[in-house]
Amino acid sequence: MTGSHRSAGSRRKKSNTGRIATAAALTAVLGAGAVCAVVLIVKEGETSPAARSPAVTGSPSVPAPEAGEPVALTSTDGFTYRIAAVGGGRKVNGQAYIDYTITNTGPGKAPMERPGDLFLDRGKTLSGSRCMEQPGAEKGKCTLENSSTIIGYVDGAPPLVVEGADEYIPAGASYLIRISTRERVKELTRQDLALYVWDVRFIEDRKARLIPFP
Repeated sequence: MTGSHRSAGSRRKKSNTGRIATAAALTAVLGAGAVCAVVLIVKEGETSPAARSPAVTGSPSVPAPEAGEPVALTSTDGFTYRIAAVGGGRKVNGQAYIDYTITNTGPGKAPMERPGDLFLDRGKTLSGSRCMEQPGAEKGKCTLENSSTIIGYVDGAPPLVVEGADEYIPAGASYLIRISTRERVKELTRQDLALYVWDVRFIEDRKARLIPFP
């Protein structure tokens, strides 16, 4: 349908419709721009330390597990914690692991620490593995390169407080942590494993201190 068969009034009406269509198009463009801006903001947020934190992405609440005798720790900055070993073994992918709890026993938030270190019998390592011994640890036990992850909030503890690149554990909160070796190991039992703390922030002479299993 063309404008050549319409009256002047019809042409004016078409002109108004064109202005409305143009305004609607501009609105749509602006709206699309706003959506793009939102998407960009979300994607920037995904690269922040907070978004990468396992606590921020969501760790499940878990009941307090059976654990060994807890050990009190005090950092060089004066923050106090309690650590207790839960258990360990070998994953289906061949990595060794140990679970333990850490609790902030101070009156306020404290830096999130992962002081536990996994040791295992040297005979359970594969050929070529670099397994480091540490003074104070049981003879024949050594530690492979490993990493620690929060796998649960004990009894519904609140999540980490994230401030920029820093993470803090709220007062009284207790988290379940898993240490996993980066390398595969031979078949083992819990008796082949041991949890120690020897970080200089907690152990001044760096002599490994045993955290007993239940």
